[in-house]
Amino acid sequence: MPRAVAGQETHRRDLKTVPEGYVVLRKLNYGEVLKRREMGQRFDIKEDEGGRPQGSMQVDMERVAVFEFSRSITEHNLEDLDDRVLNFSDPADVVKLSPEVAAEIEEFISSLNGFDMSEQEKVKKDVPLSSISEKQSVPKVVAST
Repeated sequence: MPRAVAGQETHRRDLKTVPEGYVVLRKLNYGEVLKRREMGQRFDIKEDEGGRPQGSMQVDMERVAVFEFSRSITEHNLEDLDDRVLNFSDPADVVKLSPEVAAEIEEFISSLNGFDMSEQEKVKKDVPLSSISEKQSVPKVVAST
């Protein structure tokens, strides 16, 4: 019979933004995809003074990124400026990546999991801006200050 569950197959991706840098990724399973959807959005519905429902939605992109990085990246050779291997389960390590490196890794994760970037852009477009919260040689990948 055909198998219908997520496997543990991994895919190595060399980074163009970090010479000699790489990540090894695994595809998220369906439960993780559902968790990703759930954690990325929060809806608040209240009544205004006239009793009419008023709603807002917040998209927590940082939380989603940390979740994706921690679950998808199974191996890498990326370090910070202190020669410490980055821990992608630690939000502090994810957010200090240079934007170019983070974007490249996000693109690999999205491509591997079939996340439609246009769907993500549609969510951003439909949400008012006021409601969005914002051992080989080892490359350094943190943003300079």
